[in-house]
Amino acid sequence: MRTWKIALSMVMVMMLMVMSYSPATAQPSTSKELTMAEKKEILTLTALDYGIPPEILKAIAYEETRMMQFNEDGTPIETNDKGIGIMQVTNYDGEVDENRLKTDTAYNIKIGAEILKDKWNWMEANDKRGLPSINESNPKILEHWYFPIMAYNGASKRNDPSEQVGLTYQEGIYDRIEKSSLINISPLPELDFNYNEEGELKFPTMHYQWDQANTYSSQMFSKGDNVVLMNASNFNENFSPAYGNLRTSLEDGAPVVEEVPYYTQLTIVSGPHFTNDQKRDNHFITYEVKGNGINGYIASANLRDDDSFQTVFLKKESLQPSKAVSPQKTWTVSFNTKIERDTVTPRNLYIVSENGVGISSTVSLTDDLKAVTINPTKDLDPGTYHLYIKDIQSAKGVDIKEPIQMTFTVQ
Repeated sequence: MRTWKIALSMVMVMMLMVMSYSPATAQPSTSKELTMAEKKEILTLTALDYGIPPEILKAIAYEETRMMQFNEDGTPIETNDKGIGIMQVTNYDGEVDENRLKTDTAYNIKIGAEILKDKWNWMEANDKRGLPSINESNPKILEHWYFPIMAYNGASKRNDPSEQVGLTYQEGIYDRIEKSSLINISPLPELDFNYNEEGELKFPTMHYQWDQANTYSSQMFSKGDNVVLMNASNFNENFSPAYGNLRTSLEDGAPVVEEVPYYTQLTIVSGPHFTNDQKRDNHFITYEVKGNGINGYIASANLRDDDSFQTVFLKKESLQPSKAVSPQKTWTVSFNTKIERDTVTPRNLYIVSENGVGISSTVSLTDDLKAVTINPTKDLDPGTYHLYIKDIQSAKGVDIKEPIQMTFTVQ
């Protein structure tokens, strides 16, 4: 169970066999339940059409109806509050064909997307519909949709975190994104809600500045976009591989040709491509990527927008090696205080070659908790490399002052 005011953000990683999108699958027949793969594809493409992160639209469909349009007897899903179909459309102000809402899954998803996008536009409104905005209101950043997601279900007391035990609607959506799209959501701060005499929810603060609210969608990439390989910290409780599986093609059974390490720089070649998996809780998609000596297909769960990574590091000239080092070099970084073990990970101490390829390394803390070793898992080729150190904390929870970069060459 997440406590949003203090919880650490989490991500997971997974890879499945995939198939390419074809226009035929985007035009389903009506009055029948589509396959789960078809519904996930329609949700993704519709979200992209409306400039909505697909992770959000799929999570809403999951939480509303578990991505179902019809009951077991074939009748359309309708609830007591007059919600209709997969997106539980209700009280829609625009023109809508109610019969299509009941029988046409793609149409229901389209109207749901229109409603959510309209709630996003409420952040620009100066009337009673106005919703608080977050930072610069970037639609590609998942946390910036907090208030539109709330409003999709209702800006009411039931979605005030201070009034509820457990997750509110919007918190449940973010929780589903973490579980099903396998991407990090940053911890959310205290919110400022109050109520008028009629008990209606009001927003005394109309703009929030959340420094950590910078989780870019991993499903809105286009051809030519620069991305970085990064996957989840909690694939399961005991193991989180510091790599992503690269496959040769979109065919079922295509082999894994490479385990691409963290921080490898890639470029999007094509996509999105869609899984042929029927599991309703797998929401990620696939892109074709290329990099230095890398070309293949990889899951969106393993890709992060290049803009989401810190690029400013303090260059410690005093730490630079005076000569080229051995291809078998193991690095030891010493600290003057004990280090928090949980911060010693391949996310925070890593090596990248000058041509943008991450180096798979084993990272470990010494017994006295005052030094860290970074040991590449195979000999390094001749060339220039950069060692990065960031987000390390002392055992007392104090951050190191500046992220550090050290450059070295291999002879």
